[in-house]
Amino acid sequence: MDAVPASRRDLRVRRDVWLLVIYGIANLGILLLLRPAPNADWATAWWNLESWGAEVYEHPWRYSPVLLPVFSVIVAAGPWALAAAHFVALPLLLRLGWWPFWLVAFSAFFWVDLVVGNVFTFVAIAAAFAIAGSRPGSIAFFLLTVVMPRPVQLPLALWLVWRRPDLRLAFAALITLHAVGLVVSGLGAEWVRSLGTSSELTFAPFSVGPGTVFGFWWLLVGIPLAAVMVWRGSAAAASLAGVVASPFLLPQYLLMGIVAIPGLLEGRPSPTDEP
Repeated sequence: MDAVPASRRDLRVRRDVWLLVIYGIANLGILLLLRPAPNADWATAWWNLESWGAEVYEHPWRYSPVLLPVFSVIVAAGPWALAAAHFVALPLLLRLGWWPFWLVAFSAFFWVDLVVGNVFTFVAIAAAFAIAGSRPGSIAFFLLTVVMPRPVQLPLALWLVWRRPDLRLAFAALITLHAVGLVVSGLGAEWVRSLGTSSELTFAPFSVGPGTVFGFWWLLVGIPLAAVMVWRGSAAAASLAGVVASPFLLPQYLLMGIVAIPGLLEGRPSPTDEP
């Protein structure tokens, strides 16, 4: 005998379908408003990898030098291969349920990432698994944060280090190996200097963060609020805290908030609170 009557199940399914339709229409409107330029990031950023030297870091380029061999493959494959990789990675979210998959698939910010030729979707998918308590997902997220650091990723990374003691050794190993890789590359200083200049992007026209209105004054509000969310909240709250704290947000960075939605709605407890 079913615990839930069929009529109630049907009503719930219809409700979920309508919610998804409304969500999709709203995101279509956002996408039309943003009007991302096809392969914009590819044209303005990835081509710098062809120089294979310190010239890569003459503008704000946040990717670690240890990734240069990996990105050489991406550059050789071309923008269409990178777009295909987005579609290959997206179904991984089905392992977490239908809602994480559809929330990202119908999100304007996923399509912005795909259209402009960026890679933040892969960070967001790793974050979704980290929020769900996956050890491999947590390690993948931390790895991507180490080699592609962005302020929007830091609160969740800090939460994982603090609230998941079982991950600390793996995280320390990743940091150590990355430090060795920076020394071997000979470009560590150039990379750090380039990261320091990325703060100028806060006021760039393609930023959707509060820095475009309040400038760095937003940090006086955003950082304390994010700290409380990390301290008192779940992994999902920590993921959303990155969106709250960062004064500079590319549209695709808002995926950190999108992947947090299932955990926030479910009130999923942190791993340390589980029996």
